[in-house]
Amino acid sequence: MSNHRNAEEETGGGGGGGGGWSSLALAVGAVGAVGAFLFGVWKKKRESKVGIQKNRVLISDFEKTREMEVMIQKNQASILELKKKTRELDATVKENQVSKFDFEKKIQKNEESISNLKKQTRACCIS
Repeated sequence: MSNHRNAEEETGGGGGGGGGWSSLALAVGAVGAVGAFLFGVWKKKRESKVGIQKNRVLISDFEKTREMEVMIQKNQASILELKKKTRELDATVKENQVSKFDFEKKIQKNEESISNLKKQTRACCIS
């Protein structure tokens, strides 16, 4: 009988001894399942961190884009203001050209008057 008992212990067979291997297999399987679950959790957490970083970059890009849009609007307002001032300056230039033309006419009339006065003065002196 002792040989029979030794054979049962070596093979894991027998009435009560067989449960040891199956319990060990269940324990290894459970550890594997827990390990796989923890790996899955770690992987999802890592993917989540990567996603969060990508979202931060997108938000930063959006904020920069918004700042650029505000700057563009300010520049457009400045352009409109410059166009308005240019129109005002153009009007002033036209007014100055008219005034210049008027002054040139007055100068010409004054020169004609001076010329006439010189002629009259000569005529008076000769007679």
